[in-house]
Amino acid sequence: MNNLTRSATTGASVPELLDIVKDHFDARLVLLAISDAKNNVALHADSAFGPVSYDGDPATFARSAAIRDLMDRYQCVEAAGSQDATGPEDCKLWIFRDRDLARFGNEETTLAGVIASQMSSALSLANRLRETAMDNTLFSGAMDRMNIGFVLADAAGHLLRMTDHARDILNARDGLHLHFRKLRATNAADDRTLQALIRATAEGEQIEHDGSLALTGQSGLKTLGVMVRSVDPALCPQGQRLVAIYLRDRESALELDSDSVRRLFDLTPAEAAVTRQLAAGLSLEETAIELEISRNTARAHLRSIFSKNGISRQTELVRMVLNSAAAIGGDTRHAA
Repeated sequence: MNNLTRSATTGASVPELLDIVKDHFDARLVLLAISDAKNNVALHADSAFGPVSYDGDPATFARSAAIRDLMDRYQCVEAAGSQDATGPEDCKLWIFRDRDLARFGNEETTLAGVIASQMSSALSLANRLRETAMDNTLFSGAMDRMNIGFVLADAAGHLLRMTDHARDILNARDGLHLHFRKLRATNAADDRTLQALIRATAEGEQIEHDGSLALTGQSGLKTLGVMVRSVDPALCPQGQRLVAIYLRDRESALELDSDSVRRLFDLTPAEAAVTRQLAAGLSLEETAIELEISRNTARAHLRSIFSKNGISRQTELVRMVLNSAAAIGGDTRHAA
């Protein structure tokens, strides 16, 4: 019954899993009650029986009129299981078969118990995989919106996974690129330093600095910031040594969402537009030109922004905006 685990972890529904059990036992009906950590119970049936609505616990269901009626009509094997052999039972399985078929033997009864535990473990694993996938999606999205690229690599610098923004940075080949799936700095001296840093970090060696490195881009300036961090060995598969690498192009600016800025700082649409431009690094004069307003109008908006937020300097405004949730909610754009 290993296909139960495979099916559960590849996205099969509970009724589809019960169909596998039903076919194996030549059963008429299969029911499964699953308890969570808060003792909430979900009752499931095979797909032919259809959706089941139930509010209670497995013990109550086992004594209910519905289950007694089924036991009067069919022969039944009942089994309970848990994710851990030493843990509490959180899964109860009922398999019903026509009375004119062979009676459930000891081997089938034992197998039903194994299946109940396997179902519990498989469904728990499937839930963890879904949660991990959701966490990865949310993490990657937040990193991309903040214009931070993330790369997971082994001790030799070979790519294992990366976020979308990291892919954009690597595809630009401006300071860093992939060569046969190995991270390489464009500048030869930078590359030697980078490879040594990745190896030392992965092996847990003492390094002279904090794991940060500035790489030289096509302009000849060090515009790409790199931060290398070790990954907890307990999280690495099969004893691998892995590193987390964070990338930030200093020429890449956040394009803040106007509505978010307006709501977070109680601004008018015009004030939010001024705030966005200033947070992107423009001066007040450049902001006025960009928004096609006069310098005096831009100054008036700035005074109102200061007054509403209890600040008095442009640098305070920029810091306040970039440290706010607005920096997470916007799209990413590359500054010209």
